Amino acid sequence: MAAVMVYIIAAVINWAYRSWERLGYSLVLFVLFMMAGMLASAVLYFTYPVLTSIEIAAAINSATMTLGLVAILYSFITYKGKGKVDPPATGKSNLSIQLFRGSVIMLALLNEVLMGWAFSLISGISKHAFLTTSSLITLLDLAVNSYWFTFTMGSEMMLTLYYFRKRLPGEMKFMLLFQALIMLLAPPALAIWGISTAAVYAGSVAMIVLFIFIFDFFYKNRAPTVASSDYVIRLMGIYALMMASLLYWNLGRSAFFFGITLLVEMVIFFDAVMRSGERRSTAKRQWQNHPWWTFSLLVLLFICEYFMAAAIDVVYYGVSFFGDIAVTTLSGKPLVIFIGALFDFVQYFGAVTSSSWFYIMMGAEMGTLVAFQIRKVRELETKVRLALVIAAYGIYSVFLPFFFFPSSRLPHLPFIGWSMGVGTSGPLAPALLVAIGATYLISGSLAYLFGGRQVCSLFCTASLMYQGTFYDSTKSFNRSGFLARKTHGNRLGKVFVITASLVWSSVFAAVLISYLDSIHLIDLYVFGVDPIMFAYTFYFSFLWYVIFVTIPFVGNYGCVTTGICHWGMFNQFIGWLGIFRLRVKDRYECVNCKSKACATVCPVGLTSMPGQFIAAGEFKNYKCIGVGQCVSACPVENIFFYDARQWFRERMGKSKPQTQPGALPVAPRGGNKE
Repeated sequence: MAAVMVYIIAAVINWAYRSWERLGYSLVLFVLFMMAGMLASAVLYFTYPVLTSIEIAAAINSATMTLGLVAILYSFITYKGKGKVDPPATGKSNLSIQLFRGSVIMLALLNEVLMGWAFSLISGISKHAFLTTSSLITLLDLAVNSYWFTFTMGSEMMLTLYYFRKRLPGEMKFMLLFQALIMLLAPPALAIWGISTAAVYAGSVAMIVLFIFIFDFFYKNRAPTVASSDYVIRLMGIYALMMASLLYWNLGRSAFFFGITLLVEMVIFFDAVMRSGERRSTAKRQWQNHPWWTFSLLVLLFICEYFMAAAIDVVYYGVSFFGDIAVTTLSGKPLVIFIGALFDFVQYFGAVTSSSWFYIMMGAEMGTLVAFQIRKVRELETKVRLALVIAAYGIYSVFLPFFFFPSSRLPHLPFIGWSMGVGTSGPLAPALLVAIGATYLISGSLAYLFGGRQVCSLFCTASLMYQGTFYDSTKSFNRSGFLARKTHGNRLGKVFVITASLVWSSVFAAVLISYLDSIHLIDLYVFGVDPIMFAYTFYFSFLWYVIFVTIPFVGNYGCVTTGICHWGMFNQFIGWLGIFRLRVKDRYECVNCKSKACATVCPVGLTSMPGQFIAAGEFKNYKCIGVGQCVSACPVENIFFYDARQWFRERMGKSKPQTQPGALPVAPRGGNKE
């Protein structure tokens, strides 16, 4: 019976799409009202299995059918035969169409809720809970968070998608399909079979695949239709709420809010398919020219990822994952309460963004986008570096610190426990001075030999998150973002100098206080947390992600251009003193180059490259992090990396300098360079 009803509702929705006159409206609504009456009657009878219930059920069905038939007869008498087969291709719909569409969606929703309620009673699932509660909220919770609702709803969504397969563009079909799949994997509905944990993991994988597809879609389609882009924003908004409510449920609370998000997701789904005619509209949105839309997309996606990772952390580590976070008691004066609330927010935020599952999820998404980028780039060296970025993230940022070394040993490990030069794993005790000294020595040596790129374009998580296809395309905001225009460029502007000074001062103060605390000369902590550990959480687990999601205003690689990353600044400075630089094989090619593409593609806005190449044959700048997009963009393959490898080859006589220093000779008339 459930399967038949799923088929009927999907068929009616397909019918509703093609009904654009009053008779069609009446027939569609009659069928949906009649089904709702039947299901409501079943709920009534199996809740109160007495003769009176049968009589009331018969009355409900008789009234529903009578009203429906009257509406159909009236529509038939007044029918003029001028209905349209399909909605107009202009993307416009009048008020009656909108009301009809909304009525169909709401009635389909009512039928699904009643179906979940009725069949749960019939099959005995949570029957006692249904019969003993008088709360409408509890009843809705039980009805929606049962597999009778999610399975029938997911099946209905897939069948509807089959009916509409020829009317929807390819990207919409893929996203709608994953909507249905995520509905089928709703963990609360599968808890009765003891597979809710597996459903959390499986649903997370499905959502990660969906996010990757969305990123890749907007990378390949810089001007999608307004309808499609608005649908994505609505979908990400409800998924953000869904993941938050899933975390709430995993913490041992009610699944009611999760069920509400399922209902809203269903509305979004059916609204999308019934608006398929409007999607033929030619209205476009060039998202690179709409910073607030892009910002909304990035924020909603991040919220989804944050709560999804938090839910998995609770499933994997237990509820104690949040119980072990150091927070303060909110009491005292209003200002103290406000500061304490900010501290707690940063602590909770950082606990998730520095957790293993958040790193795994972000690595899966961003690593896939970097793999897409590998297929695009031309130079073998850049392909190898991007492959190393993925490998370094997996090994250095995930496997070693989370799954290989015990957490108690991390503070003693150079370049792992002190990976950001602040201290990711504990206070600065005298016993750890060797580890932090070795960290600066190892990283500094690599920076001197190969430039700051060894951190900012290889070991740091920013390498993976900024260099994938979609996020690489966001560098268009470098020229339009209100802060990006001030920070992206060749010089160290006022914003950079002020920010860098504040960051270095605070980090130095945190290190000093942490050390003095550890030798018991003072007793100064940030709400009970060691200052160096709070500094790491604030800068690298909180502020870094704020900069990341504000790309439309801050620009690409904001961590480099704004000066918030003291570890990057250290490595960039040592790299600036060292061997690494960009060189050209033939400076005349730069003179004749019309595109100057090397300057336009730079993610940190180093526009002086062409002039420096012409004047000196090489380019060296404090902000250069060796991403290599300038090398790939050069139309004549004239630019190359120069670091310790070439330097040693030249000293050993195995190669000659490819660029001759000195002033550029003036070419004789006729353009002959010889």
